[in-house]
Amino acid sequence: MFETVGRLYEAAANPERWPAAVETAAQLFNAPMGQINVYNARQSRLNFSVAHGVAYSHHVLNRYAELSAGDPFTHKALKYSGKALRCSQIADRSTIRKSQMYREILQPHGIEYRVVSIVGDQESQFGIFGLMRGSNDRDFDDDDVALMSDILPHFRQAMSLYSTLSTGTTGDKFALAALNSLSVGIAIVDSNASVLFLNTAGKAIIDEEGGFALRNNHLTADRPEDAVRMLAILRQIIGESKSGVSTSADFLVLGRIDGGAPLSATIAPLVRHVDLPVPLAHVDSLAIVVFTDPCRQMEVPAELLQRLYGLTPAEGRLLAELVGGRSLEDAARALGVKKETGRKRLANIFQKTQTNRQAELVRHVLANPVWITEQAKRPSLAVASV
Repeated sequence: MFETVGRLYEAAANPERWPAAVETAAQLFNAPMGQINVYNARQSRLNFSVAHGVAYSHHVLNRYAELSAGDPFTHKALKYSGKALRCSQIADRSTIRKSQMYREILQPHGIEYRVVSIVGDQESQFGIFGLMRGSNDRDFDDDDVALMSDILPHFRQAMSLYSTLSTGTTGDKFALAALNSLSVGIAIVDSNASVLFLNTAGKAIIDEEGGFALRNNHLTADRPEDAVRMLAILRQIIGESKSGVSTSADFLVLGRIDGGAPLSATIAPLVRHVDLPVPLAHVDSLAIVVFTDPCRQMEVPAELLQRLYGLTPAEGRLLAELVGGRSLEDAARALGVKKETGRKRLANIFQKTQTNRQAELVRHVLANPVWITEQAKRPSLAVASV
């Protein structure tokens, strides 16, 4: 999964790498086909489309966009935006096979089974990340859905980064605001690790000390061995990018001097021809560093969860405790209710969120688009057993 995640972030910085990202994802799922589409709902057209293992003509892509609104799978999947789904979960085979989408697009291209995740606003623009299999292949199962659920937050972040980094100079202030609103740390650096841009979340993670450090405006690490490794990766990735060599994203784990949980980072080349909201005219090639801190404790607002999922205030408070990492027993005790009362409220939450297990529930909540922003105060993930 790590290679797929790295490819997604790499593609966010270099649009030419989107085909490689889709191909890597298809290989991960053992699926012969895959695609990523960005659909403009207001104009019923595709703003962006890339596919692996299937060749769509320009005419077919236009027809695909026209038929998407009436596709029974896509139509129902939009109701569960932010959740990974397979066809059989929301539409039976006979219904899908009767649709125009199936008869005109899917069947002629050998597509029988799909697992997808949708992010964005169904009223304006949304992205669809899908893997496909043919009639001679097996259908996607719950394990595939769980894997797609793990990738989904990274897909959302990658699409947001791609949109931001592709913004022209007229939208510079808005692009910077978008980068600063993301809940992951983002740094744009040169081959000497000199920082040309560092977003708000990145500054907060570094200020909390432990793993990353900023010295003389250079991104480095607390542990000398990590600093050497990071600089070597940066220079290799940027050097290969400057020489025209196709290069992939790399990963880095940074330990803490105090022995706490390590930070993780993805480093990818940033192609110069992408317009960026920072003064980079003097720089040929750069790298983008995306990093997270698993120890960063943040509040889960119960009121927000209540509004998102139509919960009662008591259910919202319980869900906040569960997403924050407590077991059901500990959550009930913290809320001053009996465990059996907690179980009844959890059953109601399962029903309202269309989930069945606590781990699935937490993944579903954290996959919601609201957590993409720093202001939403995303919790650190620590799933306890029921």
